[in-house]
Amino acid sequence: MPNKPRYKIGTAQKRGVCVRPALGDADIERFHEPMTETGERAGFPVRSLAYYRNALREFQTRGQAELFLAELNGHVVAGVMAFAYGDEEIYMYAASSNQHKREKPNDLLQWKAIEWCIEKGCTRYDLWGIPEQAAAGGDEREGTEGLWGVYRFKQRFADRTVRYIGAYDYPYLRPLYLLWGHLRKNEED
Repeated sequence: MPNKPRYKIGTAQKRGVCVRPALGDADIERFHEPMTETGERAGFPVRSLAYYRNALREFQTRGQAELFLAELNGHVVAGVMAFAYGDEEIYMYAASSNQHKREKPNDLLQWKAIEWCIEKGCTRYDLWGIPEQAAAGGDEREGTEGLWGVYRFKQRFADRTVRYIGAYDYPYLRPLYLLWGHLRKNEED
């Protein structure tokens, strides 16, 4: 691991950040609050509380998911939901409060998720997603909004960038898919 994340992990520990696994529905709610802040800050959609609760329950019962929370003085300031499948862990959802960035909770959380990955026997850790411009070889200095901050954070932990096809919906029944999309949009408004 490069020096910068190691330094920030130590800084978080010295400043009193503690990381622990989530213990139930109340903790998932505590995760959703900074998740909403992160989505607003980075410009990505945030799913409903029920979505995160169901995703965690579904995979956690099989030992394939964990939600880690970073706390400072008893308050959740960040969280990471990671999924393991076979020899790979996916850093799927991450949240951080707009406060307490100086304490570096995200670096410590990332490290705890990596440790969990190793305990599960995973040999790959997928940081899941970077801005399209970065994947295409764009200059990161151009990016000041959206996922560029997330990208720079992920770079500290990655030794290389691997580009996959992306995530797409495949509608088996196009009319129902369009109706579902319309209803979902109305629900979010």
